[in-house]
Amino acid sequence: MSIKFKLLLAVGLAMVITGSLSILMIYNQNSKRLTDHLVFDTKNTVNYTSQLINFYLDSAKSSLTSLAEDPAMLEALETKDFSNLAVVTSKLTIINDVSGVVGNVALQEVSSTKCLVIAADKRSQSAVGVDFSLRDYCKGIIAGDKPYLSSAFINAVSKKPTLAFAVPVKNEKGKMLGFVVGFIDLSELHGYLWDLQSNSAVDLLDRNGEMFLTTRAVPNFLGLAPYDESEVFSVKEKLSKNIPEGYYIEGLNFIGYKFDGDITVIYEKPTKDLISLVNSSNFILLSGFISSIILVFSILVFFVGRITNRISRLSKITKEIEGGNFKINLNEKDLEANDETAVLARSFNEMAKKLTNVYKKMDNEVKNRTKEVEEKNKKLNESEIELKKALDLSEQTNKLMVGRELKMLELKEELRKLKK
Repeated sequence: MSIKFKLLLAVGLAMVITGSLSILMIYNQNSKRLTDHLVFDTKNTVNYTSQLINFYLDSAKSSLTSLAEDPAMLEALETKDFSNLAVVTSKLTIINDVSGVVGNVALQEVSSTKCLVIAADKRSQSAVGVDFSLRDYCKGIIAGDKPYLSSAFINAVSKKPTLAFAVPVKNEKGKMLGFVVGFIDLSELHGYLWDLQSNSAVDLLDRNGEMFLTTRAVPNFLGLAPYDESEVFSVKEKLSKNIPEGYYIEGLNFIGYKFDGDITVIYEKPTKDLISLVNSSNFILLSGFISSIILVFSILVFFVGRITNRISRLSKITKEIEGGNFKINLNEKDLEANDETAVLARSFNEMAKKLTNVYKKMDNEVKNRTKEVEEKNKKLNESEIELKKALDLSEQTNKLMVGRELKMLELKEELRKLKK
């Protein structure tokens, strides 16, 4: 396995691992930011809707409070005089005609736990004398002795869901003798809420958790909506645990809600928009990452190729030097570059020059030594020749001397014999 392949494999794996971790971190960060943005948007929408509803209800409360503080109301409750009741009826009719928020305004007397209508506007004259003790607003104002917003109920006249706002009428001693009650028109409020929705839905629950208003395409009221109400039930469950405000994902919807003591606002937005936005963002991120990998890998292949080619040439030169060839040919670009391979190439070049000089010096020394040895051998050879000649001469002389001695001995023997 070549060093080029190893480098590309190592760097490629490092890029994939670090890139994957980066994408995962960015994906989580994007999802968190988008979720936070959705929570922020939902929270603002819920708060704005709650403020809008309170503003709408405050206008009704203001009109009814003005009536309740009118001395004619207290006088009618105390005297029950026909003329006083007529004046009250006239005022209630005017309020009903002028105000677009409240209707069916009536003055009711409180007696023990009973709420009896003693005066009403012209459209509600049939309610005069009727006991509304079972109504939530009757029970609520008697129990609290203060302004009270009722739970939702079906208006007997309009056959539509409505809320009743009751404001107590008290005497100088602070005792409640009765109250002014008006039915709040929800059609105008529904129009305001309808303008708020943008691929979303707003539901309103009364104090008992019953839905009385929605911005869905086919609305039904008082808990009888023709769609899955799982988010409403989840909100009810959270309200039962004294959690007045919250934001959560349920199914394919993101839900935010807020309970202000009277009305619960539920804002529902599909999470598919968030998922689509996250997927789009991640697709762009992934495409950019893949493009970056391709570009970086191409640049890496180019530079790694240049580096490994230099290393390959240096490796071949090393083998040549190992074989005894010190005459190396290095590319000028390899020597003039500003990286480690150029330093290595220059080191190889210097090493080759030094080895060449050393080799030449050794070669000269070997030649000189050889010449000296040859000269010594020549002298030795000459000495050997002279020594051989001397030995030969010495041998001849020895032979001559030996022969002479032998001859002398023979002559001495002959002389001895002659003497005898």
